[in-house]
Amino acid sequence: TTMSDLIRGQHENVVKDFYWYLLHSTAANAFPEGIYYKDRFAWSNTIPHVTGACNYAIMLRHMLVHEVGNELHLLMAVPDWWLSEGEEIKVENAPTHFGEMSLVIRGKKNGVEVMFDPPKRNPPKKIVLTLPESRPLINSIKDVVVVQRGDQKKRWDFPTVVAAYLEANEPLQ
Repeated sequence: TTMSDLIRGQHENVVKDFYWYLLHSTAANAFPEGIYYKDRFAWSNTIPHVTGACNYAIMLRHMLVHEVGNELHLLMAVPDWWLSEGEEIKVENAPTHFGEMSLVIRGKKNGVEVMFDPPKRNPPKKIVLTLPESRPLINSIKDVVVVQRGDQKKRWDFPTVVAAYLEANEPLQ
């Protein structure tokens, strides 16, 4: 469900699901095999489950770096606050269908600064960087198309989903 939201450009749903999935992990970062989407409940006591942990890592990878045919898409779905002033996202030597690439995004006062080392083995026909309207690119990047998307309506992070979960469910006595 989350990966289809990614493809459809529903970035806020992806970010929300990213944190709801994290809510169902353990302190040792073990994940369930899957979650009943509507109830936000882990399947049949399947924690820890290796596939669940892999799915979470794959989801994060595709939020940051995603191949679509002969195109490379960057930051298709990340929380807006990850791009705030003083924040940094770093992707080093990430394997892609086009070869390894690296990316550093730093939040600055007036937007984001991006350093990008594109894949060279089989360069993509198009590279697309997606940024929220409130966090414009403040430097230029050769051969990269910048797409602006709307800002997220709600800040999704771990404390937000914990509070929502507690509000929706009676605490255990």
